[in-house]
Amino acid sequence: MNQLARMLDQALEETTFRIDGGAPCSVEEFRDALERAQRSAARTRTIRSARFSVADASPLTAFLGNRLSQFVEPGTGWIRHSFKVDGDSSGGVTLTNQLVEAIDNRSGLDGFATGLTHAAAVLGSVRAAELIEAWAEVHPWEYKILVILSDVHVDECIELAQGLRMYTLPTSSDAVPASLPRGLMRDDSMANLLGHTLLEIDAATSPALSVPSLRGDARSTFNTSTALAECLPEGFFRALSLVCGRRVGMAWSWVDYGEAGAFTRRMPSFLAGTGEGLSKLSSSWSMAQSSGVIELGNHVRPAANLSEAGLHRAWALRNELQRRYDTDQRFQIAVSRWIEAASPGVLSPDRLIDLRVALEALYLDSGTGESRFRLALTGARHLRNGMEDRREVYKSLAEFYGLASRVVHGEPLPTGEKKRASTLALADQVTNLCRDGILKIVEQRKQPKWIDVLLS
Repeated sequence: MNQLARMLDQALEETTFRIDGGAPCSVEEFRDALERAQRSAARTRTIRSARFSVADASPLTAFLGNRLSQFVEPGTGWIRHSFKVDGDSSGGVTLTNQLVEAIDNRSGLDGFATGLTHAAAVLGSVRAAELIEAWAEVHPWEYKILVILSDVHVDECIELAQGLRMYTLPTSSDAVPASLPRGLMRDDSMANLLGHTLLEIDAATSPALSVPSLRGDARSTFNTSTALAECLPEGFFRALSLVCGRRVGMAWSWVDYGEAGAFTRRMPSFLAGTGEGLSKLSSSWSMAQSSGVIELGNHVRPAANLSEAGLHRAWALRNELQRRYDTDQRFQIAVSRWIEAASPGVLSPDRLIDLRVALEALYLDSGTGESRFRLALTGARHLRNGMEDRREVYKSLAEFYGLASRVVHGEPLPTGEKKRASTLALADQVTNLCRDGILKIVEQRKQPKWIDVLLS
């Protein structure tokens, strides 16, 4: 055990914790309570948030001042860091459209020593000391971005070696991640998120501790990277939408600080909603009043629409999809309107119109001629090889285009159960055909000239 770990053990011997306003307890009692609470997110948060009092932090403060002298700002005595510490002057990590952005934080040596003591109580003195030693060597700190996805369903945990994984949230609130923001732990919010799919994205910010600038700049530069690399989140979600066959959205997201979260008792996290919200998975949910646990009642998990192979497929096409989306306006219209129309089981004028626009942007160029005929013929030629298969696609595309054109000109949707069911089946079929056309262009990395397709 190194000297810092020994000093942390000594500090913890004189540190007391007060859980739920109860009597003061020792670090051993604190750890026992934390271990018993591990299966309950709400209880874990309560234990981690216990008030604590360090009898005398001055020996540890003095040691840290010497060990971390290269990170101490001359004149102010501040240590700048990219994670949250009790008593620091600002927030930790915030989420943006890029999903993550590190914010500059600072602590006095005494505050940093207090935060480190709390980390030692949660993680153990040896592990807390190991983190400080790694960060003193300018190693990054690692954490996760958590995103609740709409309209993605998986049967089991699926993941990519690059640092992405998806799994289904439990159907009981006592088993959700302890990092879940308090804003989502309300009864109404909790009932809506249980059973949804969670996307974990590995992230890292470097450095964890910042060396002061020789020029005396007020702010330090922290570099953040995520498992999505250079891909924009929106591009990855478009790729998932195409693979899943329906619009995939980010309903809520937050940061799980990982081990660095132990440096504060306030369980740092950042909640970000996108406006898409969450649809309830079940109208039958109940709360066990005696324990405060919320559970989905009579819950039936939706059929999976994403497999591990599908996740790999979305990952493989994300960059080419983003490149085409940014550089080809017609392709951008095709994808964006297809996503608006990607609502299997929904029959509405807006859906039919969006899908018609997507098909036109995909299969009609600037040439003149009868649009219905050219679109149906081009789509059939592009999507199928055999004559009979092409004939079937041609018929479906032509029939749909005529239907959508009538809707555009104010004609109401068909009435009667049988006719509506037939129209809905046609819309779902053509939605899949349009998706297949988009995917074929992206995966072949080539935008065909449609006249060449027709003449080949």
